[in-house]
Amino acid sequence: MPDTNVEPMFEVAHLAAVELYSPKRQASVDFFANLMGMYIVREDSDATYLRGYEDPYAYSLKVTDRTEPGPGVISFRAQSAAALDRRAQVLTAAGLGDGWVDKDFGHGRAFQFHTPDGHKMKLLWDVDYAAVTD
Repeated sequence: MPDTNVEPMFEVAHLAAVELYSPKRQASVDFFANLMGMYIVREDSDATYLRGYEDPYAYSLKVTDRTEPGPGVISFRAQSAAALDRRAQVLTAAGLGDGWVDKDFGHGRAFQFHTPDGHKMKLLWDVDYAAVTD
């Protein structure tokens, strides 16, 4: 049971990015780019990264090839590097930690974890900001 005498630590700043699994990646990308108006910022052999007009980071949506549609990894940005480390310790102690990744497109070191019902999550601090073009 949580200690109610301890001030809550609001260490997650905001949602950073969402990954969607898609058996029809190109159709999904076309939907988000052409119908929703998002920008394609990068394409790899198995994923496409997109962002909205005012998204500050390199991407906010990743569409990844999979045989079944569904949610992929949901990424959150911590309030600070120290907050990231503290949350990683708490998540590990709770048995929900899956380990660190050093660098992925759009961000630096991140801690991977899962929710009690199995959803894949990632918490990060260092981010790449969107390139501003005229």
